Amino acid sequence: MTGPSHYPGDKVRSVFIELGERDDPRFIIPLMLGDREGLQFRRVRPGGDLERPTLPIPWIVIIDDRAPDASGPASFDAGTLRWLFADAYRIAVDAAEPHMGLYAYFVEDGLKGMRILLIHTVESRRVVWREFSRANCELYGVLELVPVLHNPNRYVLPVVTRFDGAAPRK
Repeated sequence: MTGPSHYPGDKVRSVFIELGERDDPRFIIPLMLGDREGLQFRRVRPGGDLERPTLPIPWIVIIDDRAPDASGPASFDAGTLRWLFADAYRIAVDAAEPHMGLYAYFVEDGLKGMRILLIHTVESRRVVWREFSRANCELYGVLELVPVLHNPNRYVLPVVTRFDGAAPRK
């Protein structure tokens, strides 16, 4: 991927983004604009690992459980998942079609200093990821992005699932 191209001091007039086969502009564009502002983002694919940053920095990490060889949490490096779930400030399980407005919201929070973990998955594995989150993080809950069918005015339903006994992070 390439970032925005502009002259110093000018406003961005155009952005050229080379999309890969699995890239969807509805989530890539907000992430690229966040990257332009200094927000780190990475994608973890099945079997891949991710090196933990040496300093506590804001980040957005996408776990790509929609990849052809993915089958839930067991498809990913256990050590990488452990630190991601322990370090994340917010976790969202996205089983719906990407929505640009939601990803712009995630980027805004990331630019405020938060570490956000996004799990791209399919509806049949959404509950598996919710339960994995419950067992592997200390957050009070997760945001689940559930697909809405047969409604042309709404594509996604954001639902916060709260975990018993956990307190919100401040």
